Amino acid sequence: MDTEQENLQPPGEKVPGIKDLILILLLSVLFLFSMVSVFFAARTILPLDIEFLLIEAFMVLPAIFYLKVNRFSMITVFRFKTISIKTLIVSVVFGLSLIFILNYAENQIDFLPMPDWYRDLRWEMAEDILDTLVIRNTYELLVLSFAVVISAGVGEEMLFRGLLQGSLENKLPAAAAIFITSFIFAILHPASVLTIFFLALVLGLITYKTGSIIPAVIIHSMNNGISLFALNLSRDIRYDPTAGIPVSINMMIISLFIFILGLNYFVSIKKNEELNNGLTRNL
Repeated sequence: MDTEQENLQPPGEKVPGIKDLILILLLSVLFLFSMVSVFFAARTILPLDIEFLLIEAFMVLPAIFYLKVNRFSMITVFRFKTISIKTLIVSVVFGLSLIFILNYAENQIDFLPMPDWYRDLRWEMAEDILDTLVIRNTYELLVLSFAVVISAGVGEEMLFRGLLQGSLENKLPAAAAIFITSFIFAILHPASVLTIFFLALVLGLITYKTGSIIPAVIIHSMNNGISLFALNLSRDIRYDPTAGIPVSINMMIISLFIFILGLNYFVSIKKNEELNNGLTRNL
C-alpha cells in the first residue's frame, strides 16, 4: 500500500459545526429559490438546459461564500486532498463496475412491490429528467455535458461528501455521518432513491477512507456522463424513462467481482495517501 497520512483534519484548521451547516443550508435554499424565481420569470428567454446548467454551476456558491467570509480552509472543508496514481486507476475501474451494478439494480426495481403513488412519481420525474437531458445538437451536447458531468459531479461532492459529511464526522461516528449524508443525498434524488442511496453510501465510505472527495468526484462524474449518453443512445431508456443502461447477467457478475476487489482496496486504507504521491497540490 502507498505511504499515507493519518485520516485527520490538519491541526489548527477549523471545520464547520452544526450551526455553520444550518446557516449554509439557509443561504443555499434562499439562493436557489432566488435563482428558480428569476428563471421562472425569464422562462421565455432562457432555455431549460441553460437554467439547469446555471443551477448546477452555482449551487455551491453560498457555501463557498460563507466559508470564505468565516476564514475556513476550502481545501480542508471540501476535502480536496491528494490521491495516488494507484487510487486514481482503482477509482476509474471500480467506478465502472459500480455503474453497471447500479443500472442492473435500477432495471429490477420496477419488479419490486411499491406504492402506486411512488411508481407514478418515479415515472413522472424520470420523464422530466429525460426531457431536460435529451441532446439535439452540438450546443446542447456541450451545455449538458458540462452541467451534468462536471458541475454536478464536482459541486454535489463538494457539498455532500466534502462539507456535510466531513463536518458530521467531527461530531458523530463515521458510520452515522456517512448514513445521514447518504440519506439526505438520496431523498434529493427521489426518482432513483434506492440506487442513489447505495451509490452515496459507497462514495461516503471511499471519501472517509481516503480523506479526499477526488475518487467520489471521478465516480460521480463517470456515472452522470455514462447515464447522459446512454439516455440519448438507448431506445430502451427513451421508451421507459425509469430504465437504466441494459446490463447482462454476465456483465453483472464480472462487475460484482471487480466491485468487491475495489471495495476491499478502499476499505484496507487506514490513512490518507501521502501528499507527495498525489495528483493535486494544496492551494
